[in-house]
Amino acid sequence: MIHRHVLGSHCSISSEPRRTQMPPSRPPVTLLLALVLCASSVDAQRQDTTRARVPTDTTAAQLLPAVQVIGSVLHAAGPAIASGVPARISTISRADLRSRRPRLLSDAFAREPGVSLYDDLGSPSKITLVTRGFTASPVVGLPQGVSVFLDGVPVNEPDAGQVNFDLLPLEHIERVEFLSGTASLFGPHSLGGAVNVMTRHNDGDPTGEIEVAGGSHDSYSATVSHGGRAPRGWSYYAGDGYSSEEGWRQLADATRLHGLLNVGRLGAQRGVRLQALAANGNAETAGSLPLSVYRIRPDSQPLGG
Repeated sequence: MIHRHVLGSHCSISSEPRRTQMPPSRPPVTLLLALVLCASSVDAQRQDTTRARVPTDTTAAQLLPAVQVIGSVLHAAGPAIASGVPARISTISRADLRSRRPRLLSDAFAREPGVSLYDDLGSPSKITLVTRGFTASPVVGLPQGVSVFLDGVPVNEPDAGQVNFDLLPLEHIERVEFLSGTASLFGPHSLGGAVNVMTRHNDGDPTGEIEVAGGSHDSYSATVSHGGRAPRGWSYYAGDGYSSEEGWRQLADATRLHGLLNVGRLGAQRGVRLQALAANGNAETAGSLPLSVYRIRPDSQPLGG
């Protein structure tokens, strides 16, 4: 007697001996029919893989789905440029600024590789920064190619792109990011790089600072600042500074006055920030001296400033 079992892709055939012998004239039709049905069942349950093997054209243009950026790349003190930019980024912290003691912000980049500083106008308050053949300078006519931002706001002059570093509040800076290389995404004056200056925002306990300094050639400066938390989640920072020096040459005086105010309230999803900056700078530039006059009195200023 023949029993046939078909379940899934498994097929089993078993036979039991009979007491009576099958006549020789009758062929084993039942056994052949069971084998055919079992093979048909297995072939029917095999997966058709011919469609997966169809070659696709990888060179054809494909429309990709839109990518929506939800996370913010803004720094707590303002937009940061060191967020996935494929270029060399140098960061100067507040501690670095205190240790280097620069006169202007441009002097803080003197130790950065690929950066040169010089004064076209003969005044330490009017410094020109050069990197990769482009400049950030107060002199009109030079190839301006470095964008400077104060908390994400460009400070380059709108006409020729020049930068007056003496108007930036150096004493109230928290961090400086310097991108060396092409940064055309940051504006038309960014072929040589970009500088982002982030000012202080005191979100801790209210604190204040008073700093007074003096030096040779009748140079002195004074800085006052105060900031901290306020009621209902608000924070503030206010600072003021004044500096003056006569210089080692005649008619080379320079004065700077600036004030900064940051008030804001930032939450997990939204916030508001108000900033006000006032600055005034005056510098008398030194003229060229003939060699004969320089040998007699190098500090003279016959051409005026």
